[in-house]
Amino acid sequence: MEISNRLRVLRKRWKLTLFSTVLSCWSIQFGVKKFRENLTRREASRKAELLGNAHISSPNARMRKLTVFLNTRIKGGRRKYERDVHPILSLGGIDVNVVEVKSKDEVKFLCHYIPVDSDGVVVAGSEGDLSKAVNHMVKQNRQIPIGFVPLVKDACPIMPKLGFSTKNSVRLLCEASLAVVRGHATPVDLMKIESSSGDCVYAFSSFEWGRLRVIRETAKRLWWMGKAGLLWATIRSNLPVSSAALKFESAGASTIDKVDCGLSVHLDSKLCPSSILMIVWKDEHSNKFRLIMDWLMKAQGWTESAIFSKREQSVAKVSFKINADKNYSWFAIDGEHFDGKDVELSRCEGKVRFFLPLAT
Repeated sequence: MEISNRLRVLRKRWKLTLFSTVLSCWSIQFGVKKFRENLTRREASRKAELLGNAHISSPNARMRKLTVFLNTRIKGGRRKYERDVHPILSLGGIDVNVVEVKSKDEVKFLCHYIPVDSDGVVVAGSEGDLSKAVNHMVKQNRQIPIGFVPLVKDACPIMPKLGFSTKNSVRLLCEASLAVVRGHATPVDLMKIESSSGDCVYAFSSFEWGRLRVIRETAKRLWWMGKAGLLWATIRSNLPVSSAALKFESAGASTIDKVDCGLSVHLDSKLCPSSILMIVWKDEHSNKFRLIMDWLMKAQGWTESAIFSKREQSVAKVSFKINADKNYSWFAIDGEHFDGKDVELSRCEGKVRFFLPLAT
């Protein structure tokens, strides 16, 4: 009788029952997530303590000194660093000198004043902070090992290129910190992007140009639309028509091509040391109605390849010349925006030493 009365109350107050059920499920999931994150921190701290004790107990051991550039303008960045990064570095027997910065330009300026006895530099911030530090080190020919701890909320595309496989934020921070504690500095190849005026920028992973790059950024803001966000961003894109001329070297021969939608150039560790991967995107849909119909017909593969045709090729060098007004063209180098210029891209071997996980 008592059970039937309770069931009757639950059926009568179904809104309250539904809300309580959803809240209970969310609370359980949140609690499990926090519990797993704490386990990850404890395991990383245990490994760091073992590495630190092994280093200190060795004869003629000297405490390692690191300079950490901490970007305090990132929302929640200081809290992440103090909770997930600094304890691991301290347990690893490292003397940490934290320098707080508020912009990418401050990172570039303070790189001039890194102590001579410093055993490495750790950038705790965004990809832009890392790019400024790396470019300064390479141009000044300073062979100081560099580590990177991403504190931004969005996914960091550089980390998979460097061998960090996880996408979980806490686990990624712990793995990056443990890589610094281990101290295995490995030479890393960079992409050299040199303009016709002599300016030079070095990139870790990618160089992107064209309408497709802007469409991708718009689609990220439309994450709530799912895969259809890419289609809507393509339809709504009203960018000026621009094209560029390509001249690339492959297998000892030079070839001239044209790109009208987008260009992506990536570094791939599987390629030969002197090669880079060039991806040319072409727009074959001038009619938006036809674009929508083709998109619906390819419902099983709602990707960029369903809208634009793609061609991949391994090349040694790419010369890129914009034919349209450069005021309407921008580059994205490792996610950072630069003004459009005529540039030449090539691969540089072992330009910087980076703290990488043991798997690489």
